[in-house]
Amino acid sequence: MAVRQIIRLRYNNLTALQEELVKLFPNGDFDVEIVMGQITLTLPRELLPEEIQRINSKQRHYRRRSDRQRSDSQRSDRQRSDRQRSDSQRSDRQRSDSR
Repeated sequence: MAVRQIIRLRYNNLTALQEELVKLFPNGDFDVEIVMGQITLTLPRELLPEEIQRINSKQRHYRRRSDRQRSDSQRSDRQRSDRQRSDSQRSDRQRSDSR
């Protein structure tokens, strides 16, 4: 007998959800319906809280803005040091050419 269960996920990544459900129900006897962000599952049994938590942990999510800004500033620092290095190499070459 199939059970309908509504679950909440942080992010709706249907592919990750289906991959986890296939691991839990290898026969493929489940159905997923997403309407306006609400996920309704038709399953052979209800998911345990630990299973829902594991599915939630597999959901991809956007990086936090602070992480994104940090990586952007690190990237600009690297670009700045690369530029300085190339400028230094260029001036060394010009000095050696002028001798």
